Amino acid sequence: MVPLSPPERAAGVLGVAQSLLRGHWRAMAVAMTTAALASAAALTQPLIAGRAVDEASHGGVSWASALLLAAAFAIAIVAEAADTYLFYRLGEAVVYDRRRAYAAHLIALPVGELDRLRAGDLVARAIADTTELQEFPRKVSRVVIGVGTLVVAGTLMVGIDAPLAAAVLTVVATTFLGGSLLLARAGAAAAARQQAVGEHGARLERTLGAIRTVKMSGAQRRHEALIGEAAGDARRAGMRLAGLAALSAPVMRMTATGSLVVVLVVGATRVSAGAISVGELVTLFLLALYSLAPLQDVYQGLTSMHTAAAADNRIQEILALPTEKLAAAPRPAADLPAATARPALIEAEHLGFAYGSRRVLREVSFTVHRNQVTAVIGPSGSGKSTLLALLCRFHEPDEGRLVFDGRPYPQLALPELRRRIALVEQDNPVLHGSLRDNLAMGCPDASDEDIFDALRKVNLDGFVDGLPNGLDTDVLDRGRALSGGQRQRVAIARALLSPAELVLLDEPTAHLDRENMSAMVDTLIRQREHRTLIIVAHHRATLEHCDQVLVVDGGRVVRRAGPTAD
Repeated sequence: MVPLSPPERAAGVLGVAQSLLRGHWRAMAVAMTTAALASAAALTQPLIAGRAVDEASHGGVSWASALLLAAAFAIAIVAEAADTYLFYRLGEAVVYDRRRAYAAHLIALPVGELDRLRAGDLVARAIADTTELQEFPRKVSRVVIGVGTLVVAGTLMVGIDAPLAAAVLTVVATTFLGGSLLLARAGAAAAARQQAVGEHGARLERTLGAIRTVKMSGAQRRHEALIGEAAGDARRAGMRLAGLAALSAPVMRMTATGSLVVVLVVGATRVSAGAISVGELVTLFLLALYSLAPLQDVYQGLTSMHTAAAADNRIQEILALPTEKLAAAPRPAADLPAATARPALIEAEHLGFAYGSRRVLREVSFTVHRNQVTAVIGPSGSGKSTLLALLCRFHEPDEGRLVFDGRPYPQLALPELRRRIALVEQDNPVLHGSLRDNLAMGCPDASDEDIFDALRKVNLDGFVDGLPNGLDTDVLDRGRALSGGQRQRVAIARALLSPAELVLLDEPTAHLDRENMSAMVDTLIRQREHRTLIIVAHHRATLEHCDQVLVVDGGRVVRRAGPTAD
């Protein structure tokens, strides 16, 4: 990774600050005001202490000096505690906003984009990268307040004794500029670490998603090595960043030792020459001492800000991806369906689609009428599942058009279209949670009576009655508490419970035995009374009851059979 120039790094950090603090400027201002008050109270302490020393050398410390010093200490303690809490709360609010925006954007991405991305890396960005942002507002404040504190402290030192102040500031500036060269590599190291963490998460997620296959294939050691390699890359990247951060300690120590030695040696000479008093020497010493913490805040703050900027850049890569268009396109009057008769539910006209350079569908045309059962058959890889994906509008066709209920797909708002279509996928996904949550996913207000009615249709009501918690039984991650056939029937029941007019089923009886398959086919065929079905199927028992059969081969509909055949 090529290191960014200082202007590029500064612009990147400034952009992250503007993005993260949008909507939080008032809270940021309050927290920074509190931090400034703590810093001001700390800076007054050397001045009061110096005056108290001079008073003591002339006979005794006044009550006013003692009270002022105590008040300065009290204000500094309270203000610092308050600004710590305020910045912690602000940091949590920033992380909360970013996580919600990231998750919402991720879910709204087109299916094709999600297929391209790796789930483990996306989860790493949602967790690890967003966590890096928690300290960002505080570090911004520390840099701004630290710079301000150093300017004020330097000005006060110059006002007391310019030659001594010049000597101290020369030591501080020299060591700080030397240490700041490390910042040139901190941003690149942070970005490399976040990238490595994402790769580790992606490999781990991929292995856990197919853990049974991995174990039974004897590939456990190989996957351990791959995951370990990614973890090693993350460790090495983290160590590089830690090394750069660790170098700040000797830099700060050199600055502290050098500036304090200069104050004591040169200051003692100035006192003996009568240029300054002992009290003024104490003030200068304490100002130099009190400047060390802001100096360290500035240095470490800049390092942390570059780390946060690298993390947020990974989040922004996802937020920059275009999401699905939920709004419908304008509807020309010429496209309005005729009032005398309702049009066909689905009309496909010369559809074509490709995954990159691989052409999957070519010149596909067919019509599906209401309350009709259509079977789609063909060899594996012929484009059947892709056709269902186009009907769900997971992808947009490259050629031709789709019409739903007389309206071209672009003229239907995506939520409306998907509310009218239900999909039973080939792998029958079941989410972690209760059986009720999975069944009512598309119909959250469904009553128990409605749910059991759908379960009876797929012959699962008896199974649910035997569960320890009935519908509230946890089905475990990916539905592992259920058999393959049960997951399949849960997916079908979920579709039947929904209010969808069109139900798309991709191999709906693949995991069922002959008896259950026959019963399921009868159930599905009966749905034509109030639904339209498109079934990707191979079993002859399914085909015999269909109104039309579309034979797909090589991405084309090569034959149609049934009432709507050409």
